[in-house]
Amino acid sequence: MKKLIILLLFIPLVSFGQQTFEDPEFIETTLETPGAVPEFSLLQSEDIERYRIYSTTNNYISLLLDTQTGKLWMVQIAVGDGVAMKTVLSDVSWSYTLKEAKEALKSSLDFWESDTAEDNEAFKPKWEDFKDDIGVIGQYKLYQTKKMYNFIMVDVINGSTWQVQWSIDKDKRLVQVIY
Repeated sequence: MKKLIILLLFIPLVSFGQQTFEDPEFIETTLETPGAVPEFSLLQSEDIERYRIYSTTNNYISLLLDTQTGKLWMVQIAVGDGVAMKTVLSDVSWSYTLKEAKEALKSSLDFWESDTAEDNEAFKPKWEDFKDDIGVIGQYKLYQTKKMYNFIMVDVINGSTWQVQWSIDKDKRLVQVIY
């Protein structure tokens, strides 16, 4: 009987006294290094958005921005018998994705090799010519103006700006650089 009581007393102590030990290298690099972030938290971050929706004053129209390249679409939701659609406002990439940069380099190299007049190595396209134009996620943002159909798109890294004008009328849509 005494053995049973002793056993029942020690079971809770043993089960609650367990600790999980982390890899010491993980603790050292993530907790003791100032500014270090554990890898898993990057996946859970709400600040990283490749595509972002911006509201307009029209309840049915929103703008979709690719925050890495600056491409824009107008998105219309449907109510009742209405038509839901996504329309291109600007399909111009103001910055490359990594894939687009590699494709642009390949295209430039193909052109350089096919051009018989350019045999000088100094004019051969190099990766360095393209890698600086690769955009990062979050590089482009939209800011509303007091004009209901206008936004300003800003490259938050280098400060370039564009006027973005959306409209249901195709002829009144506009994305232009502000110099």
